[in-house]
Amino acid sequence: MDNRTIVFDKSFIIRSSTLWNSIPLHTRQSKTLPTFKSRLFNHFLSIQSL
Repeated sequence: MDNRTIVFDKSFIIRSSTLWNSIPLHTRQSKTLPTFKSRLFNHFLSIQSL
């Protein structure tokens, strides 16, 4: 693999996009910030417990 590809794969934009896309849709579509935070927190807790 080319070094540029490796650097690109580890770049902030790729990592943040991947992370954002891994969040369930109902969480990403939350109507309020407190709801989003709560759902996100619960999502990360569920991942951690796996």
